[in-house]
Amino acid sequence: MAAQTLLKQCGVVAATVLFAGSASAQSFNDGDLYLVSASLPKNVTSFQSGVMKIDPHTWATSIISTGGSSVSGRATYDPFRDRLILSLGGVLTQLAANGTTSALPYAGVQDALLPAAADDGRVYLQHNATRGFAFIDAAGATHDLLNPGGASVATAQNTTATFFDRATNSLVVGGFVPVGTLRVERLALNAAGNQVVTRTLVDFSIGGAATITGFSAGPNGSVFLSVDDNTGSTLPRLQTIDLATMTVTPFASTGYFGVGGEVAGAYVPAIGRAVVLDSLSDFLRSYSAGDVGAGSIVASGVSSLGGSGESAQLITIVAHHCPSDFNGDGFVTGDDFDTYVAAFENGDLSADFNHDGFVTGDDFDGFTAAFEGGC
Repeated sequence: MAAQTLLKQCGVVAATVLFAGSASAQSFNDGDLYLVSASLPKNVTSFQSGVMKIDPHTWATSIISTGGSSVSGRATYDPFRDRLILSLGGVLTQLAANGTTSALPYAGVQDALLPAAADDGRVYLQHNATRGFAFIDAAGATHDLLNPGGASVATAQNTTATFFDRATNSLVVGGFVPVGTLRVERLALNAAGNQVVTRTLVDFSIGGAATITGFSAGPNGSVFLSVDDNTGSTLPRLQTIDLATMTVTPFASTGYFGVGGEVAGAYVPAIGRAVVLDSLSDFLRSYSAGDVGAGSIVASGVSSLGGSGESAQLITIVAHHCPSDFNGDGFVTGDDFDTYVAAFENGDLSADFNHDGFVTGDDFDGFTAAFEGGC
């Protein structure tokens, strides 16, 4: 089929980097990396909270924003608003690529944790007091996220990270239960995104007490996750999860002096490698799949001198998503078609293209139309 030879890059045109304070319009660049941290370098004797932009091709860094809006170290990129959404003391703040900020208001108790943004304006959050999930829609209205059946609000305990998976229209929740056992739960959502259709989970351990510090889009349609266990051992702190099977697979094992201060990590599709924050030595280290040890030091001076273990998060910008890029590699090729057909024939929920909770011929027709359209 001619469509199977189609090769189109998904993404947006990169904009010129501007520093905070510029009045020019600017977008986040597809593929770039951002460090949201409570402890960015200021000078040799002090530090500051803020957001640092990192070019994964040159490893050039620039701080685009400073101040309390990033102190929690938990944020998400919202492609609908083209903003980073930051959490500070329960208040959500929108950060533009030029460093300007504005509020993202929501109704109810102001105790939002762990924002996770979808493509269409939905920004999910978890309330600190009740552990219940809610979301802000594209018009700014706030809604509870309901459990299957609609009789109660969806909740999760001991949550440390969240992520919205576009390919499966799912909210991915990371936490632990009990201490030492890590848990990833997939909340598959209905088409409107206001109710959970199914909840599936997997428990695993890398050894000792550990915390999931963040999620990002991983290789070949997987979800990538990073783990902090606060030890000096060489362990598989970088993992991927296949949401269709809820299978967790080691990506790389990190180990170096100060690895107990590895507090953040993300997969960077632009280079096909993972990046972690070594907060003790103030380095960024990169890892390919299967790597063991110290990785490659790619940037320095990215956190405060003389300290480690700060609250931080690495966020990869995925500015535009092509629904027919089924394996998530940034291109629409025959591999996407073949992978989708295999998932469809197996009845995998990942083949639920229209997100109605069922895998039917409508999903196949919808994917085929998107594929032949190139995105």
